Amino acid sequence: MTEAEISQWFFWLKVGMGLTAIFLIWLFYYIIEKMGIK
Repeated sequence: MTEAEISQWFFWLKVGMGLTAIFLIWLFYYIIEKMGIK
């Protein structure tokens, strides 16, 4: 792999982890809302 390919891979890895974190946080709050715990 070239340096450009590696940096691109790291970029998409960070994007993927960011989206996963946002999704998990949203899911956590959604479940709390559904259970009615405030």
